[in-house]
Amino acid sequence: MINVVIIENDKDASNYLSKLLKKNVLELNIVGSATTVKEGISLISSSSPELVFLDIHLDDGIGFEILDAVHSKGFEVIFITAYDSYYEKAMEHFAFNYLLKPIDPILLEKVISRYIQVKSRHSNQSKYVHFQEFIREQNSKILIQSGQYHKSVYLEEIILCKAEGNYTTIVLKDKKEILANNILKHYDKLLSSRGFFRVNRSCLINTSHIDSIFRKETIILTNRDKIQVAFRNREQLSYLLETLK
Repeated sequence: MINVVIIENDKDASNYLSKLLKKNVLELNIVGSATTVKEGISLISSSSPELVFLDIHLDDGIGFEILDAVHSKGFEVIFITAYDSYYEKAMEHFAFNYLLKPIDPILLEKVISRYIQVKSRHSNQSKYVHFQEFIREQNSKILIQSGQYHKSVYLEEIILCKAEGNYTTIVLKDKKEILANNILKHYDKLLSSRGFFRVNRSCLINTSHIDSIFRKETIILTNRDKIQVAFRNREQLSYLLETLK
């Protein structure tokens, strides 16, 4: 349901609009109505509507004052007025639409239908954005099996992975270590495309934790560990250094 607020100084007009909406649009839920600027500000602040029908001429001012006073505009506005001279002003306040009184039921239905379509499209786009963020979040983590447990670890927390026979020791920034059930080759395949470099047979390092490199033979990590680079991997290290520049 879409929460709706009606701000209209003419109660008969407000009731008429409310009846039209309830009769023709099942997706709308009218949460309240107001007749003044003061009441309108209070109603919007307390009910957090998604759609506001706003009269321009109110008992104590004009509808634009409400929009100027409400800091968080997480809603669309459809202006309702007997005057067409405020159209440009309404557009300056990013109105979704502008209806002239007396309200034409057919036109109202078309406007609401368009609003629902646009809202649905934005909702789908928002879901897609959240999905992308979720994917990025998942790509920034790995799940490490240690004994009977699985631990979720951010890649940026990992300094290096060291072979320990049929196991791998994962060394973290906070000086903690995780003894993982898998061999180093498993993590090499998993992480080589995600900023990790196989320095030698027993070490896989996170390149973002390289502090310095001595003669392309020794890598000094941010935790001050010194790792010898296997001769066969030095050419690959040179290429890596070029890509990191």
